[in-house]
Amino acid sequence: MVDDYFNLCTRVLNKLTPRFMANTETLNGILNLVVKSLIVPDKEVHESVNKFVQEFLSTQNPIEIDLINSIFGRTLFATMIDSIVFNLPAYFIPDTVTSLWKFKINHPERFTEYLQFTTNILNSSIELKGYAVKEDDLKTFYERINSAMNPKAMASELRYIQRLVS
Repeated sequence: MVDDYFNLCTRVLNKLTPRFMANTETLNGILNLVVKSLIVPDKEVHESVNKFVQEFLSTQNPIEIDLINSIFGRTLFATMIDSIVFNLPAYFIPDTVTSLWKFKINHPERFTEYLQFTTNILNSSIELKGYAVKEDDLKTFYERINSAMNPKAMASELRYIQRLVS
């Protein structure tokens, strides 16, 4: 059901971008649902949510840019990485990486800023949960994700950090 909803949202976003983006109340509700749905351990839901995120990040609409530059963009970014590191199995990584790659390509300045923010949150969460991950591991994670030249390199780093906390 959630996957069907996001498939519909993606179609409407693709076909009626200006109207879709102009309805801010509805858009805010959809985007809040996106963030909450990123941790759902269902492959179809994860695929459809990430497809929506990828299309949303590709619109380059002024409203999209404002939202990515706001707390929503930071929350979206952090949730994508946090869900992979702590909540979802490794086979969810490819969809998330595609979304992160779109983020990096379309919003490189925010990508670096939000990756630093997310790495700091990961460090706090890892310490709180008592995982044996060193600060150097997180520094390396940050550097390699930030400098990744392709989605495959990004996926490799996410798999590595995911293994460290499991």
